[in-house]
Amino acid sequence: ECQFSSDQEKYKAALAQFNQVVASYPRQKAADFARYHVGLCQEALGQDSSAQKTLEAASRSSDKETAALAGMALAGELAKEGKTADAVKVYKNLADHPASTVPRGTALLAEADLLRSSQPAQARALYEKVEKDFSGDPYLSSTLKQQMAGLPK
Repeated sequence: ECQFSSDQEKYKAALAQFNQVVASYPRQKAADFARYHVGLCQEALGQDSSAQKTLEAASRSSDKETAALAGMALAGELAKEGKTADAVKVYKNLADHPASTVPRGTALLAEADLLRSSQPAQARALYEKVEKDFSGDPYLSSTLKQQMAGLPK
């Protein structure tokens, strides 16, 4: 069993290994998936600009599932940096091109959560859309009602 003295060490080791996969198998799906993980490791290490570039590249993967995962991570990184409009564009693209790794509802909820404080009316509209689209799911419906109740009028 491998032991690391810190999360930093763990992410640095993982980053090196994922970069090795990208270098060794540049034109295979494994490289795209590894590139996504490189971006996650960079984000965990506080290398935000590198993470954003890596996740942007991974979000253009020919593998739809990996591209969707990278897009979600990229949108989160953009939101963290205060680039709300750019993050919304990514979420909208993910909602318009759903994948099994990031279904339409997931992208819409993430966009609504991002807009809660800055654009509550838009967030409410998105929550209502998801509620309508997934009305058969009682847990989700209940959760959405709670989310909407907490929004400013």
